[in-house]
Amino acid sequence: MAGLNARQLKELQYLLEAAGPQPASEAARALGVKERTLRADLPALASYCAERGALLPRGRRQGLSIEAAPEVRARLRHDVAAAAVEGEGALDSHERRRRMVVRFLLSPELPTLDQWCEEFGVSRPSIVKDIKAVKEWLAERRLALVGKSGVGYSLVAREFDLRNAVVQYLVQGNEVKLADPAAWRDGRPVLGDFDFAPVRRFLDELQRDAKAELIESDYVALALYVAITVVRLRDGRRVPDDLGDLQSLLGTSEHKLVTRHVRSVEKACGVKLSPAEATHLTLNFICAKKLQPRPVTDAAPGGEAERLANEVAHDAEEVFGVPLAKDEDFLRLLATHIGVTLRKLRFGLPLEPEGPTEEIKRQHPLAFGVGLMFTERLSQRLGRKVPVLEGTYVAMHVAAGLEKVKYRLQRRKRVALVCTTALSASTLLFWQLTNLLPQVDVVQVGTYEDVVKGRMTSQVDLIVSTVALPPVDAPVVVISPLFTADDRRRILAAIQAKPERDLIHRTAVQLLTPETTLLNRTYADSRRLLAEVGRFLVQRGYAKRGFVKALLKREAQFGSALNMPVPLAMPHAGPTYTRKTAVALVTLKQAIPFKLVEDPARELRVRLVIIPLLALDDVTGMRFYELLAAIRRKKLGRAIVEAAKPEEVIGLVAGSLGGHAGKDGATAKDGR
Repeated sequence: MAGLNARQLKELQYLLEAAGPQPASEAARALGVKERTLRADLPALASYCAERGALLPRGRRQGLSIEAAPEVRARLRHDVAAAAVEGEGALDSHERRRRMVVRFLLSPELPTLDQWCEEFGVSRPSIVKDIKAVKEWLAERRLALVGKSGVGYSLVAREFDLRNAVVQYLVQGNEVKLADPAAWRDGRPVLGDFDFAPVRRFLDELQRDAKAELIESDYVALALYVAITVVRLRDGRRVPDDLGDLQSLLGTSEHKLVTRHVRSVEKACGVKLSPAEATHLTLNFICAKKLQPRPVTDAAPGGEAERLANEVAHDAEEVFGVPLAKDEDFLRLLATHIGVTLRKLRFGLPLEPEGPTEEIKRQHPLAFGVGLMFTERLSQRLGRKVPVLEGTYVAMHVAAGLEKVKYRLQRRKRVALVCTTALSASTLLFWQLTNLLPQVDVVQVGTYEDVVKGRMTSQVDLIVSTVALPPVDAPVVVISPLFTADDRRRILAAIQAKPERDLIHRTAVQLLTPETTLLNRTYADSRRLLAEVGRFLVQRGYAKRGFVKALLKREAQFGSALNMPVPLAMPHAGPTYTRKTAVALVTLKQAIPFKLVEDPARELRVRLVIIPLLALDDVTGMRFYELLAAIRRKKLGRAIVEAAKPEEVIGLVAGSLGGHAGKDGATAKDGR
């Protein structure tokens, strides 16, 4: 296996064992490496596979997997496993540091600097860099690595922090199960051949009585914590009796359950947990993630977790115009996550060290910005820095909430009903449609005159009419006022037909208007741009008074620049300032700097600025969501920046979305 180092062996082994194609981000997280490191290793892995009759396709968005005949795959598995056991390949820095962490956490005697050099066969400067990285990893978990020249190193740590660091190390980057003893080779120095059966019984009974099912990774982590606690107690290593802030956990329902059920572990393992040990175990149980979680309130009066979840929802509403603050499930799940984070921060438990930050930043930049607003706000309240990763997880909740809205809109069809007169006949048809077609929402009822004068909405999947209509920007089914069985079949066929693009895509471009598409402008700086464009939008009736002040205030507090294939800024003031729904799109002759969303202390020069004026409703929010997704594409973004006329921009966007530009804009054909 010449040419592959230990890390690459591990990566190849993972891909050989994977059940199907794996996204690079997921594979990197499972392997405990950075995604860019994994991608940099792919050519070497692909070359090795090709030499032995296997393929490692690396096409965009198809995931990573090894394609090979069964006998070739079996031979590859054998070769990789043998190479890993024999220690072939030079150890890279990641593998050296992994082994260092194991020794620092689990070994009573720690090597000196020279001994590390001799063991790994690398220079002192390389080992110094490795130890610095390991020190940082340990420090993040409240562990101090102290070194003395000529003597070596010692680890200074509280017992509780040490146990949690060991658990986190064993679980981090490993898809481990309690039933698989081979997964615990790194933990053998401290766990030996520990019997997990009593621990499983304890956790299963605890979950049953608490009516809370732990997610698998946290079930394993809690089981490991119990096992390590038992082993450390046998060695005479106990947590201090002084509980400090943990006093607040005494007498809680979780503490009572843990204290009662842990007796079975004590009896089976021959140990006795002190009140302090039981309380620390309770803390880990409370902070573990659960499936279908119940509403959580933080220990602070007034439910800090719920308040923060509502603030996140309102931040997201300002950006997307989607009323997430009305979604109880979204708020409950988000408050549960925030409640766990608050407890970990309060009691000094380690937060998760790694996560999909780069992927979320790339795929959901605006949701990521909402998450960063949360971490900034929480950092100010707590007086300490909250890791960016916590903002990433909040962004994932926001993105999931938006996708849920999108799914619901796609599943239920929005229908407008048109009659000769909007009186008795329309009322009867309304209830017939509602009762006979439960997958339909009748969102508007009007007359032929309403259609002709533009008073009927075009933001529907279908128009059902008792009279022939002039051309409109939505499919139409003409039915009898008596609503026959044949009418019902034709409506069903119309709403079940798969359109080229759904309602959201079809109408998203209508947020752009020639009047609010301002091209090839020149401004001295971002403040001047916001002031002048803001005043223009107020004067033309798109925004309410106070809009400019709100724009400038928010821009001073948070960044709005997004580092995407075509950099753009998206300053906004929220739906409360919207008078008429639209999106202002501004292109610049010369780029000007805006503060970055991810780091307001830095700036990014942009030539494309988007200022949304949204209504607080699901349809408008999702239209903007899809519009922005289209504009983010490199080819379209560049074409917009170089466009000379507003109609050209609208045509380009309409073509990308696969819809129509609407009565005020150009068609997709016109813009190409």
